[in-house]
This record gives sequence, C-alpha cells and structure tokens, in this order.
Amino acid sequence: RPRHQRGLTLIEMLVVIVITALVASLVVQGIGQGLGLFRRVSADQGTIYRQLVSLEWLRQTVATAVPNRAESDEFIGTREQLQMLTFRPLLGPEGVQTPISWSIDGEGGLRYSEGDQSIDVDIGEAVLGIEYQDADRAWHPRWPLDESRLLPERVRFLLANEETYLVSLVTQRVSFFYADDLMFERE
Repeated sequence: RPRHQRGLTLIEMLVVIVITALVASLVVQGIGQGLGLFRRVSADQGTIYRQLVSLEWLRQTVATAVPNRAESDEFIGTREQLQMLTFRPLLGPEGVQTPISWSIDGEGGLRYSEGDQSIDVDIGEAVLGIEYQDADRAWHPRWPLDESRLLPERVRFLLANEETYLVSLVTQRVSFFYADDLMFERE
C-alpha cells in the first residue's frame, strides 16, 4: 500500500507565497493612495474653512454698517475701498460703532483695517472691485451718490472668477442717535 503524504509540495508553497505577496502589495498601495487623498482633502478643507470664515467676517462687518450723520460721511465707498462705521468689528467690542475699512490691494487681495491694525483676508478669489446698489437697484462704483446720507441697499464685491459676493445691509438706512453717542457726548 502506497502511503500518501499530506502537505504542500514546493510548487504549491511558491504559488501561495507569490499570491500572498501580490495581495499584500495591492493592500499597501491602496493604503498609500488613501492616505494621500486624506492629506489633500484635509488641506483643502482647511483652506475652504478659512475662506468661509473670511466671507463671514466680510458679511458681518458690512451688513451692520452705521448710517451717515448730518455732519460727516462715515460710509464712503469707492471701487477700491470701503470706509464705514460698523457695530460688528472683527477686533474691537461688538455693539459699539467702530470705524473700519475694507480695501483691495494691487493683487486683488482684501485687507481689513480697524484703527492701527490690519488683517489680510483670503476669500479664495481675487477681488476686482466694489460696487454699491441704490434703492432703484442700480449699481454704482462709489458711495454716497449725493447729499442724502443714505446707506446703499447692498454692497457687491466683484470676484476674478466672474462671480460676485453680495452683502445686504441690515441696519437702518437713515441716521439716528445711538446710546454710545450720548455716553461719549457725540452729536
């Protein structure tokens, strides 16, 4: 009676080793691609988050603009710069009228200034200009248009990708006195 040996022959063992090596190399390569994709998505997510925060800063400061008073123009807008008083400054206390400005540098970047402090703000696209909408829905490259002292209905930031970023003003469009005016004896 012939005895059958149990086990693997040398050829069978080599085939198993080759198949295992191929599977292992595919798994390691897949993990490497997955980690690379994770790094790219994480970097893009951080950039997108910073840009969204910057757009929110822009919206909150411009939307709470303070109307011009009879003796001065606090809200002055050109195609390159917007100077105004706001209730929601980025650096100062919220709820107090604070003079700020948004300006476009030579390369289309935005700069926020409050007092003697400035911040370069990245919104993801170069800004080509700023426009102001009147009550008749017409856009203008400067503000105020006349002696009326009214705020514009909206402010539009023209972006390099041919899109716009609109900010609607939420404060009253005509001048009135605020509590801090009385406190600091301003008229």
